[in-house]
Amino acid sequence: MAQKKKVMVIDDNKDNRDIICQMIEDFVEVIEVSGGKKAFELLIDKKIKVDLILLDLLLPDFDGYEIIKILKEKLNEIPPIYALTALPLNKEKTNIENAGFDGVITKPFSYTDFVKQIKNILE
Repeated sequence: MAQKKKVMVIDDNKDNRDIICQMIEDFVEVIEVSGGKKAFELLIDKKIKVDLILLDLLLPDFDGYEIIKILKEKLNEIPPIYALTALPLNKEKTNIENAGFDGVITKPFSYTDFVKQIKNILE
């Protein structure tokens, strides 16, 4: 059996992380992180490799834009990074694209659409 792909979920809201984990833990290994500092520790310092990062834009320690900038500066191999946001997309779309995100997933999302989107990204 093939090894499960790894997805890091960076979101300060535990309920959001729990929901996302429940949706995708059957087919990926999920690494839950509550903020940028812990993400940097795992990805940069400990060099943990992941296949996808789901990154909330609004975090208490660093915002998603700061995190993606630092990861792109410090990592040699950068996995796809998708923004997670409940912000109005019409206002954030340009910022998300300019920051170098590979895509965006808007909250709230349906189980079926979210699972399909994650599977498509990881293929």
